[in-house]
Amino acid sequence: MASTLYWVNIALLFICLIWASGMFYKYPSWALAMLLPMLAWLMFDPLVSALGNALGEGSTLQVLSYLRYLLRALATPFLLIIAFDQAKRAQVKWTDDPLVMLLLGLVIVALIALGIFKGFVGINLQITEMEGIKVYKEEEPLGLPFAAIVTMSLIALMGAGIYFKNRAPWLFLGGLVMLAGILIPPSILPSAVLASSSVVLALCFLFTEIKLHKFAPNPVAH
Repeated sequence: MASTLYWVNIALLFICLIWASGMFYKYPSWALAMLLPMLAWLMFDPLVSALGNALGEGSTLQVLSYLRYLLRALATPFLLIIAFDQAKRAQVKWTDDPLVMLLLGLVIVALIALGIFKGFVGINLQITEMEGIKVYKEEEPLGLPFAAIVTMSLIALMGAGIYFKNRAPWLFLGGLVMLAGILIPPSILPSAVLASSSVVLALCFLFTEIKLHKFAPNPVAH
């Protein structure tokens, strides 16, 4: 059941990738340019779990699992670029301040460093079985993923700015759902269900983009 849900998530994210590619071809924006590689990463993450039983214990699954943890640390903060571009095009006032853009860049670098040192450096992955799927998990609990929590909190904040500006709630809801997916432990909801939060976030980015194209196209399109 869990494996099937992972494949469903992958299929939905692939549909989002095709959708985003079509939107980018017609109405290019910096947000969509960043969303395309981010969707590829979002598909890779559940793919490692979906292939767990097929690959089984061994170096292939182990290497893919280490790469999964590394990509989480490297890629997650870049989601802020998508949210910031959408907030700027929605004319959220504070996004026009050059100091805010500089601060955002520093925050992204800091979150990448935090994610690497807290979620990748020194981890020791061991084979185990979760919900009927063979996975490599950290031997020692890593604690709360603060870099991901801060990232999703900031996305929700930018989404709130967009909502107050034009009543488009999608980005705010997407940030909150993804934040819940990070904070809710697997003992309450299965990991495969929590992984579906990435699909919700991707859809919310796309819905926000549709709204923005109606009144705030990105200058890159011209």
